[in-house]
Amino acid sequence: MALPHHQELRRKASLALRSGDHASALEVYLQLEALEPDDPTWLERAGRSLLELGDGDQALTRFTRALELQIDAGEVLAAIATCQQILEIEPDHPATLDCLHLLYTEPGGPETAPRTAPAIETGADDFSMPQNPRAPFEELELTEVIPGSRGVQLGDGDPRRVAEIPLDETGSGLDPLGELDVDLVDAVHASEPLHAGGTGVTALPSATDDLVESPVASRELADIPLFGSLDAATLHRLMALVSVVRIDEGETLFREGEAADCLYVVVEGAVIPIAEGPPRTRMAVLEKGEFFGEAGLVTNQPRNATIEALVDSRLIGMDRELMWSLIRGRPEMSKVLLRFLRQRLIDRQISTHPFFAAFSRADRPSVARQFRFLEVQDAVPVLEQGVPGEGLFVLLAGTMDVEDDETDKLLGSLAPGDVFGARSAARDEFARASVVADGKCWVLVLEKARLRRILGANPRLDRHLKSLIDDGELGPFGL
Repeated sequence: MALPHHQELRRKASLALRSGDHASALEVYLQLEALEPDDPTWLERAGRSLLELGDGDQALTRFTRALELQIDAGEVLAAIATCQQILEIEPDHPATLDCLHLLYTEPGGPETAPRTAPAIETGADDFSMPQNPRAPFEELELTEVIPGSRGVQLGDGDPRRVAEIPLDETGSGLDPLGELDVDLVDAVHASEPLHAGGTGVTALPSATDDLVESPVASRELADIPLFGSLDAATLHRLMALVSVVRIDEGETLFREGEAADCLYVVVEGAVIPIAEGPPRTRMAVLEKGEFFGEAGLVTNQPRNATIEALVDSRLIGMDRELMWSLIRGRPEMSKVLLRFLRQRLIDRQISTHPFFAAFSRADRPSVARQFRFLEVQDAVPVLEQGVPGEGLFVLLAGTMDVEDDETDKLLGSLAPGDVFGARSAARDEFARASVVADGKCWVLVLEKARLRRILGANPRLDRHLKSLIDDGELGPFGL
């Protein structure tokens, strides 16, 4: 059966791009532009092909028209990305700088648009910052940055050496235990895609209207956790400094195991994070307004998933240097990043670890919120051999040594993402080895009382966990 004409043209353009034939791709995009003159997609893609062919003037014309259509259609994130693309061609393009300013101007604010995009201003130097602007965020001392931290005692340890970092707006962020009801499901369900909903779009007025009285970007971006706490001026400066990345359907942005130092926001299209396994598992579908790659900002660990484009997609990229400047001016951004890093890491464990695979999809968010975020200083024992463990732990950042105290031998080490302590916490057994922080670490913990309360309310889950323990499938070193 023949493909519909538009679909056939899209296929031809995709094939031309993959073979590097930008002239043929441009020809197809011009046909699509004629068929769908009000769709900014074809103008924007024609502009990209024109750039590849060295015609910056015509590319600029296409991008400018695409921007007008995006504004009319209320496609705020796409409009921001197109503004950035125009500024890469002509950094002082007046109309585009005006557009960025008007998108972020609050009602009653100044009506004169700035003609430059200054660097993000920094706040008071009231916490230590690394000298290297591309250092991972794990070098932050969170007790200095996030207010409300409190000491936590693990075993007989010094509570001054372990701090709980409050990441949720309500304090601990723990759901009342009585409200958590979890059911066991077939583990095969854990490998199915998790479809995440996209962000709703607030309609922009016509490009000829007075945008100063309609801070649409602030309203729409407020729905994106990464941007919601930023004021209009900071958003304006940030968006003038980001990069725009495009990936075609089926193309890989990066692979699990590669070096990481950049966070991405989906502007257009959708991407899929994949755990390479085995088995190879699609963990979610990330759509417009959602972000990923924050783990690469926080630690020096490599990418923990492969990212592939589900459809032709456009992304905004922000590297460590840019995000450090943002955190310096707005320390609360570290709280936003870490809150979602916690959620993402637990999501990954829920999708791939045999213990979490036992929870139904509907219950997983509630389980994730039960985990507390701890900052553990160097040489602090999180699990002590011969003593019952405090809970189920997930190492978020840093490394930990596994030691046999009886023989004084180093058994190995734990890396970010490793789960430990389930055996001791679930069975109230003595820990078989000690786990000690090798440098400062960030750790998530599901306290023993909460874990056992969940198990007590779900006998099938309790039996499942005991089976995993008996079969040695819980993680490194049988912890």
